[in-house]
Amino acid sequence: MFLPGAPRRVRIRTNLEIYWDQIEWAEGLPNAPLKTVQLSPNFTDLHYRGYSVIHKPDAGAPAPEVPDYNQLSATKQSWRDLIGYYTRFGEVTELLNKIDDRYLIMASGDELSLRFPEQPPAPAGLGA
Repeated sequence: MFLPGAPRRVRIRTNLEIYWDQIEWAEGLPNAPLKTVQLSPNFTDLHYRGYSVIHKPDAGAPAPEVPDYNQLSATKQSWRDLIGYYTRFGEVTELLNKIDDRYLIMASGDELSLRFPEQPPAPAGLGA
């Protein structure tokens, strides 16, 4: 929420290359209930997948590359991975469920699949 009379500017910072086609802002309803739900995955699987085919929508203009998840370009290593330890393939729920000094380390071509428990539908008038 912007304070009255304050400049209406937002700075978004990242170390990624991001292309925006639009950004929008909406004011919330006064006294609207906010419910935060923290979900923990009930299934996790770290495995090797390979590399998706990459499309460039407009080769002449600066535009993001668009990967096609349903089409693999290669299943063999495309470039040399950094030397070091990576998380073993398989179930990794224990590494994701709590904040601690442990984390998941993936190499290029790896994929993490997650499934979450189904949530009840939002009450009438509150859902999207």
